[in-house]
Amino acid sequence: MTTSKHFFTSLLVVFCLVGCTERSMTKKEVAYIDAFHGETVDTESIIFARGLRWGVRNVLKDIRSNPEMLKSIQENNIDLKDVKSSLLTTAAVVVGNKVYFRSDIYLDDFGDSPFETDRALVGHEVTHVWQWQNRQETGYNLFKVVSEHIKYKDPYYYDIIPGQKYGEYRFEQQAEMVEDYLLLRLTDPHGNKTKKLANVLSPAFPNAVK
Repeated sequence: MTTSKHFFTSLLVVFCLVGCTERSMTKKEVAYIDAFHGETVDTESIIFARGLRWGVRNVLKDIRSNPEMLKSIQENNIDLKDVKSSLLTTAAVVVGNKVYFRSDIYLDDFGDSPFETDRALVGHEVTHVWQWQNRQETGYNLFKVVSEHIKYKDPYYYDIIPGQKYGEYRFEQQAEMVEDYLLLRLTDPHGNKTKKLANVLSPAFPNAVK
């Protein structure tokens, strides 16, 4: 991806002609996120896009254009092909304020979905945006997230460790905790895991537990 800006723009136009969709968050989606993340995330800056492959391309583009990331990749003997294949197995990829959803998962309004799992997925992905928007506090780095997908067989798996703060978990674990809690507060509001997650999440997201 070392082409000129004009050529890159042309690629973007061609891609959009074959099915690219980008939009701001809907009112229902914003209300859902506000109820959990509150003012800790700027929803007005978030863009939802259909097309996971394009998101993966942008991840690789960001890595290639960042000397620090390239150095880390070389030092850790990570192949960009492995990065690509790993990310293409996910439901969505986040690059800054933009969330790229797999085409078969993307919806025009996740707030209208009859499935709570769809909205919980939005909560997961917006948590990655939150990590990026608050990167000075979270220590978020795109390469660190990518590395989790290479290093761990299941980067989302976590154990709730007594005394461990939310920010001390890996980035994918943090997002998965949010997704799990959003589902459990409806399906098992008084359950043991729900309470444990609430205790971990509440310092970072005051709106999460009321």
